[in-house]
Amino acid sequence: TSAPCDQLGNGSQFNGFKIACNTDAPGSDIGTVSATSFADCIGRCTAFVGCSSFSFVGGNGAGTCYLKNRYVPSASNPSNADSGFISDPSQASRTQTPSAPASAVTSFFSSAAALTTLPVVLLAPTNVAASCQQLGNGSQAGQYTNRCGTDAIGGDFMNIQADSFAGCGPLCDAQPQCIGYAYVGGNGPGTCYLKSTQEPASTNSNVDIAFKPAA
Repeated sequence: TSAPCDQLGNGSQFNGFKIACNTDAPGSDIGTVSATSFADCIGRCTAFVGCSSFSFVGGNGAGTCYLKNRYVPSASNPSNADSGFISDPSQASRTQTPSAPASAVTSFFSSAAALTTLPVVLLAPTNVAASCQQLGNGSQAGQYTNRCGTDAIGGDFMNIQADSFAGCGPLCDAQPQCIGYAYVGGNGPGTCYLKSTQEPASTNSNVDIAFKPAA
């Protein structure tokens, strides 16, 4: 469905969600994904474990869904966002509380193109408090080879918060198409940019990456 919020109707019900046009709900983010429309965000939220609401920034076209585990509307709306939240209890039963904490509330836009499908997965815990530097540049962590101070721009399909660099590994493992990730957060909490392709690497002191061996 490629319908914008205004077409669905402010205050209307759609697939178990109540529609709130021209309303933002900052905070409580658990992930961000690209979407072809406001209505597409409803499907993304339904498929994402733990999602009970979302804000969409994209107006009448494609944009970004900010997936949330709580709906707290704001009186201000500087991003011109539209929102939706679960209002049907039967719809809520299709989600579970994720084990990944949403301690960070700042979301980042993905560089990925609009996704075609988003698998239903249960996110693994991210409370592994180890930075890339602690693990060691060039070290192995599970299936991944760590490269500190390095970025690989492009290939993103999802952004999600984690407690540490090491916490990105379980989140990548939970997504079938994920072959690696970039982490922005240094030695503390930050954002995992999960990737489905490995692009050329470049030096960037603010980013650490890890990838599985090439097939």
